[in-house]
Amino acid sequence: MMPFIAVFSALILFASVWSIPDSHKLEDHSYQHSMIDLLSEDNVLRSDGFTKIRDNKVLHIVSIQDDKIPNPIVLRFQGNAGYSTSFNFAIAGTIDLLSVQKINEAMNDNLLSPYLLLNNDPLTLNIDILSANEAFAIIRSCNTGRTQLLAKR
Repeated sequence: MMPFIAVFSALILFASVWSIPDSHKLEDHSYQHSMIDLLSEDNVLRSDGFTKIRDNKVLHIVSIQDDKIPNPIVLRFQGNAGYSTSFNFAIAGTIDLLSVQKINEAMNDNLLSPYLLLNNDPLTLNIDILSANEAFAIIRSCNTGRTQLLAKR
């Protein structure tokens, strides 16, 4: 099963990539993101992450927490930047579960339980940049078909 939350949080990482040059070498940068996703009336998902790009290598660490879990789940994505153009880019790597502190109520939760099995699982992200300017970007994940509006602060 493809990790939905990891892909979703990784998309935040890639919002900054729309401004990279057309070469295959990414500029070295660091990014931070915070996100609150309202999945349903009674389920709020929070994620905070940090991304570092050095020598075309991408490291993304994210913590994910919902209302049922007192301590967050921490995930790490490590990968290499693939091709990039003005309209799309790809990053391939692996995703790992770094820590889970208390998950009693999440064990039967179909949203978070798949993350308890992550251990060096391969993950490739293909992103289409539909529109971008200085203030925002509209992107679509080729993996899930999900379209997002990402705003710069």
